Amino acid sequence: MLENGEDGADRKEEHRGHYAEAEPYARKALELVKQELELKVHGAVLDYCQRSGRHLAAKVDVEQAIACGAEAVRLAGEGMSGVMVTIQRDGDDPYRWSLGHTDAANIANQEKRLPKEFIREDGYHITEGFRRYCLPLIQGEDYPPYADGLPAYRRLKKALAPKKLAAFR
Repeated sequence: MLENGEDGADRKEEHRGHYAEAEPYARKALELVKQELELKVHGAVLDYCQRSGRHLAAKVDVEQAIACGAEAVRLAGEGMSGVMVTIQRDGDDPYRWSLGHTDAANIANQEKRLPKEFIREDGYHITEGFRRYCLPLIQGEDYPPYADGLPAYRRLKKALAPKKLAAFR
């Protein structure tokens, strides 16, 4: 059972076997943890983990992440709240992008599906169109510096900003 009460049956056909066989077992495990241990649970498909490590990030991933973070700080500094930074694709040859923002309600709890023309008829592979679309997003490595075999990430200064609001009661 999914958190929203749906049984997920429609998702099995949609994913055409990618995790259709394992999904019922994963859902049952989540329910057992939720019921027996009274813990909040969330399930994620393992493919999300494939590119989640910074040491595997493409150059554009890093550039866009840094730019989005800086833009979010700028917007917050202007007093904006309840918005999310967006990335707009401005061109393909060469790949160009810009930042914007939108109300968080336009993104939160929304699903944007991959266009059908990006998935081959067999449902298991991508089309050449998707490959062309995706290639600029994954080209170029941007490895972090390493120390003793581990990524040596930057440390934040953790400098506090001056308080603007009265103490909360």
